[in-house]
Amino acid sequence: MTGLRSRDGIDVVAEVVTWDLSVVRITIGAASFVACMPGHEYDMWLERFDAGELDDELRVLASRPPSRQLRSVPRSVRRAQRSRAPRVGIEHEFEVRNHGQQIDFRRLLPQLLPGHVRADPADALATRLPWGVITADGLEAEIATAPVSMRPGFVARAVDAAAEGGIALRRACPDDHELIGFSTHISVSWGVRRDDSLARVWARAFAPVLMLLLDRPTSPGLVVRPRPGRLELCGEFATGDQLAAALAFAAASVRTVQRLPRHAMRRWFVEMSMQPSLDRYGWYVDHAAFCGNDLYNLGRDTPLRRSSVTVSAGQHVDEIIELVSFDLARIGDDDDVRALQQVLDGASPAPLLAQKRTFA
Repeated sequence: MTGLRSRDGIDVVAEVVTWDLSVVRITIGAASFVACMPGHEYDMWLERFDAGELDDELRVLASRPPSRQLRSVPRSVRRAQRSRAPRVGIEHEFEVRNHGQQIDFRRLLPQLLPGHVRADPADALATRLPWGVITADGLEAEIATAPVSMRPGFVARAVDAAAEGGIALRRACPDDHELIGFSTHISVSWGVRRDDSLARVWARAFAPVLMLLLDRPTSPGLVVRPRPGRLELCGEFATGDQLAAALAFAAASVRTVQRLPRHAMRRWFVEMSMQPSLDRYGWYVDHAAFCGNDLYNLGRDTPLRRSSVTVSAGQHVDEIIELVSFDLARIGDDDDVRALQQVLDGASPAPLLAQKRTFA
């Protein structure tokens, strides 16, 4: 919904639409008030409004004396917040080219997808669709899936939503425009207070594994961004089985780093350098950050310094995946576990891990 939506003398305008909370302004004659609801109920609420099922309820609300402040968070919102499971989300960025020249997607997007919701308070360009949103990040086009609860089957649901988003973006763009995958961002929610500190712990143990799962030989490295309530991990553009493996690992590893005390994590710490991210707050781990060894050139054979001993990157990957598989099995089902288990089985969809394991 963009702008005004009306029926039978009742006008509705979206004020704020996010995946957590939606707020609409309702005007009936001289009366105007707002209604709040959990984000996932917004589309159903609009369907009921269009069908006329809310007319009587809204007219009763409009007849009440006005209040200048929200006295409490609506009960339905509080209930949704309490029952919400940890979630994951995927963002894909694309270069948009016209006859070989990259265009500024910020200029193109307002012409696309008329009639869809643009009411995100933090992003005026964000256009909401059933699977997620289309927006722009700098020059690039971006799709972002709606948050997916980490319950059995979550890996396939998130990957399918990202694929649906890519198709929707392709259909929305003019036929003579080309989309080139640019990057993938995986966000995993967590309920930690010292998120900077825990993000560093995550990076020292898990960054090399995700880099080998997500990236290609030509990729620069990984960006680790602690954000309020979530950890954002940014790497190479990936789809299909490779994205599924990376997502399963990211989700499980964030659960593992919250479960284990820091002293227990130290045995898997890898010596590496982390640099401040240049564009937004976070840290950048370069492909040559491991004592000068190029992780993307040597792959599984990269020597990694860990707890005063040197192990191969392949050994580190295998041990870490075994470690996080416990948490993946707790939050997912057999299909979720299988998305990551294929790496141990020697059938990895990641180019940097495609070779089978070798044992001394």
